[in-house]
Amino acid sequence: MTIQQKGELLSCFDVASYFLVLVDRESGDVITQLKLQRLVYFIQGVHLALF
Repeated sequence: MTIQQKGELLSCFDVASYFLVLVDRESGDVITQLKLQRLVYFIQGVHLALF
């Protein structure tokens, strides 16, 4: 995943991919579909509140 230019919109798939990259599977972390959906929903709310 590359860093996006300022002002360029990210899709929900880009955000979900970023969260999947952050998961440390070697230590036993698991991210379910529901957890991923909640994280994307939360981040969308934060973005709407800030911008």
